[in-house]
Amino acid sequence: MSKRKSFAHEQELRAVIYNPERFAGISGTYPIPEHKRNYGMHAATDLDLLIEQIRVLPDASAEFRKSIDSLCDKYGLKKDVKQSRLDDDPLY
Repeated sequence: MSKRKSFAHEQELRAVIYNPERFAGISGTYPIPEHKRNYGMHAATDLDLLIEQIRVLPDASAEFRKSIDSLCDKYGLKKDVKQSRLDDDPLY
């Protein structure tokens, strides 16, 4: 897994759950039926703990922000949705 250096500021967290029973390995053979190969796995997470803040594009509409607020409510995420200030003049 890799990420371009231009996105290093995001400090993104990525997680991989390795399950050898679902891994094809070098041989390319699967120990489980083909119809189950591409299913994902669910992992319990605490989004309020993992997510520090939510920012939307500088030109995101109020409607878009409202939809993000709605998703936060739906999934119990207690974070304010803030407008990104990337379009502001730099502070140097």
